[in-house]
Amino acid sequence: MKVTYHLSNEDIIALNESFLEQSPEMKRMLKRNTFVVPIFFLLIGLGFNHFLKIEEIKTLPISIILGISYYFFYPKWRKNKIIKSAVKNSQNVIGQNSLLLEDNCLTVQQPDNETVVQWRSISKVDETSSHFFIYTSEGNVLIVPFAQINTFEKNELINFITVKKDIQLNVIRNTSISTI
Repeated sequence: MKVTYHLSNEDIIALNESFLEQSPEMKRMLKRNTFVVPIFFLLIGLGFNHFLKIEEIKTLPISIILGISYYFFYPKWRKNKIIKSAVKNSQNVIGQNSLLLEDNCLTVQQPDNETVVQWRSISKVDETSSHFFIYTSEGNVLIVPFAQINTFEKNELINFITVKKDIQLNVIRNTSISTI
């Protein structure tokens, strides 16, 4: 069976948003930076007060405003920066793509190359409301947008992956979708 679809920047964005929502490392990094830096701003303000003998009324409010602003805006800014970088680095897969499902392998045809993926190298398959994300053990991710395939192809793909190849399909709820 062959599934043909067009991959766009929006599909790359959806993959990275899904990854950022699921990745414990990214959540931990964002949480740590979201709390540590505002505390650092507060300590700098208190340090200026102490060492420069400036009145607290001048530097402390500025430190607090900087810390609160950073707390609310940093996570969104960081996520957008990661997604923009991923989109920039993924331009070689944008365009017409196809998956050829065979008994012994999965052949991926992208605009610039063709790759053969052995079924045993697929580590997981995630299904969101609008995409399949097929993760390989080599660190690659194949994106299949539902808007680009018909219902029959989607059902056949699910059946082939879950039943015939016995690969678990993880259904993921999209909690937040943002645009850049």
